[in-house]
Amino acid sequence: MNHGKLILSTLAGLVLLAPLAGCVTTHEQNVNAAEDRYQKIRAKLMLPLARQQLESGDLEQAERTVNEAMLVDPDSAVFYVLSGRIAMERRRLERGIHRFNRAIELNDEHAEAHYYRGVILQRWSKRDEALKSYERAYELEPDRPDYMMAVAEIMIDLERQDDALQLLESKLDYFAHNAGLRMALGQAYAVRGDYPKAVMFLQEAQLLDPDDIQILEELATAQLVSGNSDEAIRHLRRLTDLPSHLNRRDLKRALATAYQQTGRLGEARAVLERLTRQDVTDGVSWIMQAEVAWAMDDAAGAIAAARRAIVLVPGRPEGYLVSGMVWQKRGRYAEALRMYEKAERVAPDNGMPSLLRGVALQAAGKTEAASEAYREALRRQPTNRRAQELLAQVTEASH
Repeated sequence: MNHGKLILSTLAGLVLLAPLAGCVTTHEQNVNAAEDRYQKIRAKLMLPLARQQLESGDLEQAERTVNEAMLVDPDSAVFYVLSGRIAMERRRLERGIHRFNRAIELNDEHAEAHYYRGVILQRWSKRDEALKSYERAYELEPDRPDYMMAVAEIMIDLERQDDALQLLESKLDYFAHNAGLRMALGQAYAVRGDYPKAVMFLQEAQLLDPDDIQILEELATAQLVSGNSDEAIRHLRRLTDLPSHLNRRDLKRALATAYQQTGRLGEARAVLERLTRQDVTDGVSWIMQAEVAWAMDDAAGAIAAARRAIVLVPGRPEGYLVSGMVWQKRGRYAEALRMYEKAERVAPDNGMPSLLRGVALQAAGKTEAASEAYREALRRQPTNRRAQELLAQVTEASH
């Protein structure tokens, strides 16, 4: 074969092989693309498994599953969110917030990433930043009442009660059957000191979800503070009878207070005596027992309980005050004054110890010293009407 024919033959071969090389390249690309699609599908199938493991509390296995998914699909925001939630459950908040930040970098419209970022910031007391995260989450998913209530809660923490109430009330019709929204409104009005409205919304919440124990507890507390003691007793008795609440001493003390407010002093005393028998170091219950005994005209029981309270909680004034009133009733003014003076020292902003000291001094015929005591009560509490009246009486009598 001459040289010219050899060149032609070689060129012909290259022309024939060129399409085959293109086919090989295209085939490899197709295989790679198919493999990539398969791996992403596999990663997505791992997502519900990891969520199930998280919800069941198997955090270690959930973390392994989500880490494997992230290796397969490193650009998916949803895996970073789930990884962040696992980190939160394991109390690794720094790692959690890094995961949520990365999720937001990948997809700024992932509402859940903003929400959980806000949760961590709130735990760190970075309330202004937390509010921005919650607001962004709610902006992205306005149908999520939990996002809206997170915004309202942080507004209340920031002392923006009016903004929180406006937000919550604007969605009452939209979330007409949401008990949580009404509970949040009840809590907001309670913080504001408007207990009648707090009771109203908490009652609505309780009607929508009668089995929610937290709602029932909030309602009973609001009823107690608002003076609706009979209803508070009904709900507190239900709560304190629950097996899960048998050791809730705070609720039992609240029940005793409700009994006391309705004049059922014997029942109040019975509750408090059970509490102090169960725990003789419960200073608060001893204080309440002393006050109930005094209201029942049981001076001996009152001073016995007051002495226990003074030993257990010497920094509170109530034990000294009850002791002082007992001594004063018995005509032992020196002992009474000593107790009132101790109460004044431990409660420098409370006008009651000074007022009672003035009453004891006045009863002992020391009107000038009584006047000074009433003035001290008014210095501590300028709007104390009883101190104003007693001071006026002493002043008028001295002229």
